[in-house]
Amino acid sequence: LRGGDGMAGFAVRHPSGAIVHPYQWKTHSEYQDENSSGGYYSVCIDNQFSRFAGKLVNLYLTVVRPEKLDAFTKELEEMDLSVANFT
Repeated sequence: LRGGDGMAGFAVRHPSGAIVHPYQWKTHSEYQDENSSGGYYSVCIDNQFSRFAGKLVNLYLTVVRPEKLDAFTKELEEMDLSVANFT
């Protein structure tokens, strides 16, 4: 976040309708769902206190399927690849 106090509100609603990350007014926030069968999540980013000044909000979404990540990690280990020897 840039400008003003560098804060914004953030909340997440699960596809089941439950609020899984209650609203918080912070400089940054994270939410991680361990077990989800998929669906449409709702994300609220609130900038209500900056009525006259602009604010840039960066939202990063990462989707990781643990079973695929584990298989990929094992494959890299078998090829002896790491950050140290990767070009």
